[in-house]
Amino acid sequence: MKRKNFQKNKVNTCFLCGYEFKSLKEKHAHRINVKKGYLDNNIVILCENCKKSLQNDTNHTIYTIKLDKNIKNKYFSTLDKDIKQIILGKIRYFRSKNNEKD
Repeated sequence: MKRKNFQKNKVNTCFLCGYEFKSLKEKHAHRINVKKGYLDNNIVILCENCKKSLQNDTNHTIYTIKLDKNIKNKYFSTLDKDIKQIILGKIRYFRSKNNEKD
């Protein structure tokens, strides 16, 4: 719980849509690799709408969605550069792994 809240406090926008959060309750942690825990480099923060759409749509995952460059820059502006590289690397890895299955 502490790790999620620590990460939530750092981020001010949704990873997918760029929504600017007004409170901590609006922020929802989403794991990139569901087999791993809530580490700083394994979660992204989403708004409620994006979290629900990812949960309801079985065809889309966090790594199959095309990310807008401006939103990514805004999201990672408050995070460490190393964490940015790790998160984006994981998304690229799962995207390429998912494409191999198709």
